[in-house]
Amino acid sequence: MSTPYRRHQERVRQQQQAEAARAAIAEKRAPEPLADVAATMAAIDVNLDADLARISNTPQPARAALKADLLKGYMPSVRKYLDADEVYANQALVMCMIWGFDLLEEQHPAGDIVATMELATAAVEQGQKMPQRFNRDLPTFVADAVRLWAEQQIKLGHSPEPAFSQVFAKLEHWPVPKPVLMKYHKVAANIALDASDWERAYTLLLKADLLSTPKHPAKVSTKLALAKKELEKQGKALPSVQRQGADTPAQDAPEMKDQSTDDSDMDEKGNAASGTDATTEQPATE
Repeated sequence: MSTPYRRHQERVRQQQQAEAARAAIAEKRAPEPLADVAATMAAIDVNLDADLARISNTPQPARAALKADLLKGYMPSVRKYLDADEVYANQALVMCMIWGFDLLEEQHPAGDIVATMELATAAVEQGQKMPQRFNRDLPTFVADAVRLWAEQQIKLGHSPEPAFSQVFAKLEHWPVPKPVLMKYHKVAANIALDASDWERAYTLLLKADLLSTPKHPAKVSTKLALAKKELEKQGKALPSVQRQGADTPAQDAPEMKDQSTDDSDMDEKGNAASGTDATTEQPATE
């Protein structure tokens, strides 16, 4: 019979196993209780390395189709891993996530934001690592990828919800650079502006401005003035925003290349969040 004490012991045991597994990921080794899994994962990694080479050697126009086929092939093992509720370094999980964002960015029929977000959320929560060739950590990669996908959807006249808001809410707990937070506030502000929600737009734009850094300025003055004018016309008081982390140096970690000009959030070019062909990622410049 399960007693409260035994249930508590089981929760403690599971927590200890999860912490040990995350530590093992950080040290790039398989945790001891999962040694029997290591051989299987090693075989998958060998196949994965060969498939990454195939992508590199495939002409650009044909790469999306190849990624879709590879994603379909690797997902059964990734699904089995996720269903087992165990945590260890899993390169297949991370690459399937990256391919998922690639397919979304390329608007391939196999692109699935729900499935890709499931992989991304699991990878972030487990502390999985990006391949060494990438110049961002996994939370930053996911945040950038979802934001660019959201901007793409808005351009196409589609809603980026609920994925955009789900990630936006998680950024409070994810260790991402301030410019990432700033750009999320700008996209959310654009959505609010389109809905004529002037109060929310003004608040978000003000927050974006407070998150500016010399290297990554928010450039929201025009839209901020517009929202302010509309609020004043309605006789509403202007919302105030308290600067958070004012004593904390701004982070300018590598992230997506952004060539936007003043108040133009939707014209980013350069390397897309997942437009790396899963083989290389160049350092972002601005």
